[in-house]
Amino acid sequence: MSSLLVVSHPGHELRLHHWLEVERPEVFVLTDGSGSTMRSRMASTRRLIEGAGSTLALQSGERTDAEMYTALRTQDRAFFRAIFDAISNLMARADVDTVVCDAVEGYNTSHDLCFQLVLSAVRAQRRPILVRDFLLVGRPDTIPTGECTVHRLDEQALQRKLDAASHYPELAAEIQSAVEIFGREAFATEVLRHVGNPSVPIPPPSLPPYYETYGEKRVREGVYSMVIRHEIHVGPMSEEIWKWADGV
Repeated sequence: MSSLLVVSHPGHELRLHHWLEVERPEVFVLTDGSGSTMRSRMASTRRLIEGAGSTLALQSGERTDAEMYTALRTQDRAFFRAIFDAISNLMARADVDTVVCDAVEGYNTSHDLCFQLVLSAVRAQRRPILVRDFLLVGRPDTIPTGECTVHRLDEQALQRKLDAASHYPELAAEIQSAVEIFGREAFATEVLRHVGNPSVPIPPPSLPPYYETYGEKRVREGVYSMVIRHEIHVGPMSEEIWKWADGV
């Protein structure tokens, strides 16, 4: 039996660096993290994952963020079905018994869809698989309500985590800023929330989600041409994704 980590963007694995060292999961990354820069972060993520003793799955980072957003805007079923199939195949091939993924926070559409893809793929396996998610927004040491598993890092594990972060050039400045805001010790806690067995897509914790209000701001600034909305884009695609668990 084995563990699988599925994240929407390269770099998310840093939040769970010690868990990577302990569990040594296979890691699947939906996009290359290029964002608006059009520069992939996959080389840095591969180095981090392998340095922690884990394995980067084939097909990781094959899609750009721009392609992901275009597929969501156009409701490209085939694009997301290919990701669903890749995750499902990983679960079946590796006989996965635990899967960890991005949580639904309403912050980023790719984060939220990553969760929906994973939960649907788990249901499609027709066998017990433990599902855990982790938060990417806010303090890393926040202990949420509900059942969760908390990993406390000792000084050596924390230093290895911060060293790995400092050698991730695309995110080093962002991480240093977070350390200055939250404090070094905040990163000595890693939290996995217990997801359970939901039967329908999980909605954002509040509506409208942050990605809508941020998108509206960027449209006003002339940066985005349109706003991705939960009701029009993310919600319907989530419903479609969950149908695939039943072979629809």
